Amino acid sequence: MTTGEPSNSENFNITEYLLSKNAENFSDKIALIFYDANEKQSFTYKEIYDKSLIVAEYLLYFGFKPGNRLVVRMENSPEYIFSFLGIIAAGMTAIPVSSQLTEEEVSFILRESKAEGGIFDGKLPTPKPSDETILVQYKEIKEPKQKNQQYTIFNTKSYEEAFIVYTSGSSGYPKGVIHAHRSVSGRIPMFENWTDLNQEDRILHAGQLNWTYTLGVGIMDPLSIGATTILTNGKREPSEWAEIIKTEKATIFATVPSLFRRILKYADLTTGFLSSLRHCLSAGETLLPSVYTEWTHSTGKEIFEALGMTEVSTFISTCKNVPYRAGSTGVIQKGRTVSILPIDGGTTPVVTGNIGVLAVSLEDDGLFLDYTSGSKQNSIRDDFFITGDLVHADIEGYIYYHGRNDDIMNSFGYRVSPSEVERVLETHPMISEAGVTEVKKKDNITLISAFIVLKEGRNGGTADIKSLETYLKDHLATYKIPKEFYFVNDLPRNRNGKLLRKKLAQLLPETL
Repeated sequence: MTTGEPSNSENFNITEYLLSKNAENFSDKIALIFYDANEKQSFTYKEIYDKSLIVAEYLLYFGFKPGNRLVVRMENSPEYIFSFLGIIAAGMTAIPVSSQLTEEEVSFILRESKAEGGIFDGKLPTPKPSDETILVQYKEIKEPKQKNQQYTIFNTKSYEEAFIVYTSGSSGYPKGVIHAHRSVSGRIPMFENWTDLNQEDRILHAGQLNWTYTLGVGIMDPLSIGATTILTNGKREPSEWAEIIKTEKATIFATVPSLFRRILKYADLTTGFLSSLRHCLSAGETLLPSVYTEWTHSTGKEIFEALGMTEVSTFISTCKNVPYRAGSTGVIQKGRTVSILPIDGGTTPVVTGNIGVLAVSLEDDGLFLDYTSGSKQNSIRDDFFITGDLVHADIEGYIYYHGRNDDIMNSFGYRVSPSEVERVLETHPMISEAGVTEVKKKDNITLISAFIVLKEGRNGGTADIKSLETYLKDHLATYKIPKEFYFVNDLPRNRNGKLLRKKLAQLLPETL
């Protein structure tokens, strides 16, 4: 690695690790290529370094202090990346959030995280600042009047918090996952055991910038070794992704299985658009054998799959030395202490072939520090963090996923809490009760579905569904909104009145 592995000393800063040496050694090399709707922008390592440090200097000038927490609320853009890295360079904690979140959801994150403020682009709905918060628009951050001004990166500690990512929680509200500066060292096993990323690579990542998959594979990993990353402002047509790969001579393409499926269906792969690729990366949702087989047969390009979570990123994967096996996400990466423990307790690993819960060692550098709520302790069993992912391993160490030990759903790579969607639904004036779950459709595709009990005197129908969708768009990010709505008389509950989400699918129309 060009920058060297993270130091074992206490003094360590992610932005310095990613950029300082590469800005010196590869000052004129293109580090970032960014596509938006109308144009393509390119930035060298020196330019990213300077722009990030200008953000850091401005924040300190504006009155923020090291240790403050700041939300990044912007559309996908280069400025989003400069803000993320600049906040960390200033010794503050960056909280990158999705551009899809509503104003209400962003307001909650500002309150729950106890953020002192944030950087906004002025294009998205912005919460009104309170007496405790300062909201800065990126356009206010000016280039220095003094040319060649030298900035310094704040001397943070490796174990101090660097960024917080919000993910769905079982309580019905998002939960903040706090990562330390040392978390980048927890990414090192991925280079050999999944991505095979090197200094000459040009990696195209199709994800949203706030997503840990994109923050890691699309930003931190390529910047750390002097590679070139190619990012975009969001959704594009399948043919556009193929065109970007061809134009930029991308060597690695990272995305979710659903996009591989769309490209196979709608893009013309006979034109050699993908010839520059060495391989592809898949994470965020299960890679179906049918998609893997069709992709590799149609393109001749391998897909390496990985399983991870916001709290620790990816730690199980396939790679050039671990071939794909249908139904498995791969093996535990070398250098990680991961075990499959009994679901109900204990630290003796389950017998090979038996289903247990994945557990990650508390000593793993990539493991998060805590939740903003301080509830990490609830998931600790002796020296392990209990992930909640149910799996079994075969005799060769391949891991097979059996879902979550809770009700967390997956929407095209985003984790979604059913209780969060239910909570919002039940604030609608026509709804008495709501239950939300994933329903499996053809080709093993699952859709988030809502089962609704209306208040007395209300009748469900097309008009009501449209009303619900409009209502939900005002309160939830688009990816959290159910794709299907069913009106039922009652919801399945146990003797104590607890909703039995796993039985909701039995209420589908054909079984009513």
